[in-house]
Amino acid sequence: MLGWVQPEPGAPLGPATATGLPDTTLPLTAAGREGGVRLWFRKPGSGNVRTALVTGDDGLKVNNLTDLGGLQGFGSVTASGHVLAGRSAGGQLGSDVGWGRPWERSPLMFVGAPSSALTGKNVVSLAVVGLDARLYVTSSADAPDARLAPWVPVGPRNTAP
Repeated sequence: MLGWVQPEPGAPLGPATATGLPDTTLPLTAAGREGGVRLWFRKPGSGNVRTALVTGDDGLKVNNLTDLGGLQGFGSVTASGHVLAGRSAGGQLGSDVGWGRPWERSPLMFVGAPSSALTGKNVVSLAVVGLDARLYVTSSADAPDARLAPWVPVGPRNTAP
């Protein structure tokens, strides 16, 4: 994987630099935090989620590459606040709502990739499109001991014309 450092907003990007991160076949999930950019991605061959913090201090540096294990799934993951979610090996949504806690699996089956966002002061929302083509959402306080609320469908049930 390659990375580019931008010394300040609006400045040109520096040259492409090898990060030393392992290969991955899926898009990365990235969020600015902890003084750098936190990345999440799948480990090829196992489906585990990995994370690393990339900083631009004295050039591009990768810190704390960690295999989060536990989920062993496929597809992209999403991360907002304390919530990390992705598809488990069985196709259900798996979520990690605090490091060091076991991954939770939801019975909800979905298509595509999950999406998440900080949607209010200390609230994380998570959304997926179910197999019935309906949008489903859940939320959680953005706190390490929080849990996801039950999934709620948004809008009327889809019906054939």
